[in-house]
Amino acid sequence: MSDENNVVPFPKDPDDEKARRVIAEAQRLARLPRDDWQAQLSDCAKSLDIEQGELAKHIEAEHKTRVIAEARRLAGLAEVDWKYQVGHGSAERLGIEPKELEQYVKAAINDRKKAAQELERGADKQRQAAEDAEEKERKDEERKRVAAERAKRAEQKKRDDERREAARKAKEKQKACANIARLPVARHEKELARLAKRLDEDVAALREEFAEFLGVGSEPAETTEPWPEPVNIAVVLQELGDKISRYVVMQKHQLIAAQLWTAHTWLYDYQVPVHSPILAATSAEPNSGKSTLVVAVGRASPRFSLNIEPTGPTLYRYADATKPTIVIQEADDLFTRKSDLKHIINAGWTRGPKIPRQVNIGGVLHTVEFDPFTPKAIDLLGHNLPRTTRTRCIELRMRPKLKTEKVEQFNQLDDAEFAVLRRKFARFAADNAAALKDAKPIIPSDLINRDAANWRLLLAIAELAGGEWPKRAREAAERLTRRGRRPSDGVQLLAAFKDIFATGRKEITSENVVAELHKDPTSIWAEYKHGGPITQRQVAHLLDAFDIDPVVVHPAKRSNSSPRGYKASQFVDVLTRFLPADPHIRTRLDAKQRKETAKQRRAKKRSK
Repeated sequence: MSDENNVVPFPKDPDDEKARRVIAEAQRLARLPRDDWQAQLSDCAKSLDIEQGELAKHIEAEHKTRVIAEARRLAGLAEVDWKYQVGHGSAERLGIEPKELEQYVKAAINDRKKAAQELERGADKQRQAAEDAEEKERKDEERKRVAAERAKRAEQKKRDDERREAARKAKEKQKACANIARLPVARHEKELARLAKRLDEDVAALREEFAEFLGVGSEPAETTEPWPEPVNIAVVLQELGDKISRYVVMQKHQLIAAQLWTAHTWLYDYQVPVHSPILAATSAEPNSGKSTLVVAVGRASPRFSLNIEPTGPTLYRYADATKPTIVIQEADDLFTRKSDLKHIINAGWTRGPKIPRQVNIGGVLHTVEFDPFTPKAIDLLGHNLPRTTRTRCIELRMRPKLKTEKVEQFNQLDDAEFAVLRRKFARFAADNAAALKDAKPIIPSDLINRDAANWRLLLAIAELAGGEWPKRAREAAERLTRRGRRPSDGVQLLAAFKDIFATGRKEITSENVVAELHKDPTSIWAEYKHGGPITQRQVAHLLDAFDIDPVVVHPAKRSNSSPRGYKASQFVDVLTRFLPADPHIRTRLDAKQRKETAKQRRAKKRSK
C-alpha cells in the first residue's frame, strides 16, 4: 500500500531499554481513542523522558500500522462483507472514519490485483517459453527423423534387429509380470529384481512398468461379473440367509430384513431406489453380533467399504466418487461427536439432494456438488441414533446368543461363497431392475411416510421372490417398524387429553389438566423437567405445536370466573391425525375398549 512508506519506524535496537519502553507505550496508546491517548500524551512523554511530538509520531505510526493490517484483512473478504465490517465496528475500533478505512481497503485490494496480474504475466511468459521449447524439440525430432531415413541399409538392418529384440523382451516382460501378479505381494519386489537382472534392465524402470501393468493409481471399477444364467431371487436370498446364520444368531424377522436390504443394494447402479434405508444394527450390550452382521451383508453387497470414525468430508466425497456400500462400525456416540455426519447421512437417504462445497481448482474457488446417495449400514452399542436418522433406518436390535446357540467364528474376510453371492445378486439386478423400478408392492397400513419409503423396494423384492416371502417381509416390516418407536412428548400429551375427554367432559381448565396428569406417579408428567411435575405453561407450550391455545372456559358456569383451559372441540381433528390406530400409543380409553371387546368375545364363546 502506498501509505506504508510514510510510517515512522520504531527503534530496532534490542539492547535499547528506552526504545523498547517507547515502543510498548506507543503500542498501548495506539489502541485507545484519539482523545484518550492525547489526554495521556503529556504524562507518558514525561515518564519516558521523550518529547511529546516524538511520542505522538510513534503513536500515529503504530495506529497507521494497525489500520493497514486491518485493511489487508478486510481486503481478503467479499465486498459485501468488508463493507459491512467497515461500517459496523472496524472503523470505530480503529478510531477513524469509515470512508478513510474504505480507502485503505480499496488500496489493499488494488495491491492484490496488481500482484495477481504480475503472477499471471509471469505464467504467460512461462507458457510461451514452454511452447517455444516444445516447438524446438519438435523441429529437432524432425531433423533426426530425416537423418535416420538417409542412414545406410546396414544401420536399417541393425535397427530392425533391435526392434525384434525389444519386442521379444516386451513379450517376455508381459508374461513375467502376469506370473508375478499371481504371487503374494511380499514376493513382488524380489521377483522384479530377478527379472531386471535377467533382462539387463533398470529395476526402478521395470517397477514402474509393473505398476502400469497392474493398473495402480486408477480408480477401481466394479469387478463383479454377473452370474452366467438367470437366478431365482428366492433361492439367492435363502443362500444369503444361510451364510449369515452361520456366523450370527438373529430373530427370523431381523434376518429377513437383512436379506432384502442386501438385495436392494444391487439396484443403485440402475437408478431404481428413490430412498436409501439405513440398516442399523444396535444392541443394549456388547457381543451381540452387530459388527459381524453389517460386515456379512457388506461382503455380499457391491463395492463394500468398511469405515471406522469417518469424517463428513471423507464420507460424501468417497460416496460421490465410487458409490460404495458404506459400513460404519462402532458408531456408539459418533453422531454426538460429529454432528455433520448426521446431516450428511440424512441427506443421503433420498436420491437427488447434493452437498455443495467450495473446491479450489486452478487457484479459483468453484462450487462442486457431491452426491451422498449410496447404501449405508451402521452398527452401534445402545440406541443413540439421532431421532431424524432413526426414522430413516431399519433398526435391528440384536441380542447376545445363548450358550446352546452355536455359530462359526467370522474373520470378516471375503471368500468364494461371498463372491458367488455377489455374482448372483448382480445377475438378479440386471434382469429385474426395470420391473422393480415401477413396482408397487402391498404396504401394510401401519407403515406410513418414511417407514413406508424404507420398506417399499424391499417389499417389492419380496413379492418378486414369491412364495412365503411377501407375507414374511410384511410381517418383518410391521414388527421392526413398531419396535423402538417412541411417541414424542406432544403426542403422549394428546393421548392424555384423549383420556380426559373420553369421560364425557366438554372442557377442562388448565389447572385441572395438570392435576389429572399428576395423578399417575409413574407417568412422564410426574417428573417432566428437572425433576418437577409438568406445569400449565409447559402443557401450553407442547400444545402450541398443534395450533391449540388455551381459551376461556366456564366449567363451573359462574359469570364471575373466567379461567383458561381447553375445549374438546379443539382436539377433534388433531386427535384423528396424530393418534391413529397405533398399538404404540396406548391410552386408558384403548385399554377400556380392549377389556370390553374381550368380555364380548368370551360371552360369545359361552353362548356357542
